[in-house]
Amino acid sequence: MLNKDEIRNLYDNRVISDGNVVESLGWRSKEQQFLRFEILTRGLDFKLASVLDIGCGYGDFISFLESKNIKFSKYIGIDLSAEMIKEAKLRFNNYKNTSFLNVDFASLTGVKVDYAIASGSLNYRLNENMDLYLEEFIKKYSKK
Repeated sequence: MLNKDEIRNLYDNRVISDGNVVESLGWRSKEQQFLRFEILTRGLDFKLASVLDIGCGYGDFISFLESKNIKFSKYIGIDLSAEMIKEAKLRFNNYKNTSFLNVDFASLTGVKVDYAIASGSLNYRLNENMDLYLEEFIKKYSKK
């Protein structure tokens, strides 16, 4: 089990040592990452939806939506890793209605979205009660 600081340091160090590549996110390939996005979004209508991408990494979910010709109304990407957020801002700095924040989702307030996704950010078991953590995650961002 890891704590959030260990996870933050792990990803910051991967970006610093490996650069802006999908492997530093923990994916074997872009295809594997997009397959995960495909499964996550199956049956959901992201067209003109607001999206919170928790553990957004480099913001690759935006590229996935674009590859499907899906226009979102608002995208907020958050990540523990300051290095990943820095890269995401460089890649998508001129996208309208898009923002990236270097925060833990538990400390983010005042955000309600149509969809909150977490593609890989819950892969690590934290030193916390995961059931309560996930319940908080769902309640916190749901518009309904």
